[in-house]
Amino acid sequence: MAPARRRRAPAIAAALLTTFVVNRRFAFAPSGRALPAEFGRYVAVSATGAALSMATYLLAVAALTGAGLAAALAAPLGVAMGSGVGMIANYFGYRGFAFAPARPR
Repeated sequence: MAPARRRRAPAIAAALLTTFVVNRRFAFAPSGRALPAEFGRYVAVSATGAALSMATYLLAVAALTGAGLAAALAAPLGVAMGSGVGMIANYFGYRGFAFAPARPR
């Protein structure tokens, strides 16, 4: 199990770098900030989206199982809800913060 945990951080880093490059190239215009600053903002938005996704998943599963739904059904519904919230948060965070045009000084 330990080797899998050691590979997780490089996999997340590779995914962040890849999605940053793809989003910067195809979805959003560069902000005009220095590349490291823009990437730092991208990572901050991604981390926030991941946290919102996990929180939504946990709350949804707790609420659904508390309402009597079987855990086998509540879990995939929670994943869908968490993924949706994370996706929306990331999009607006990327658009409004990570890739938002830099204000002229």
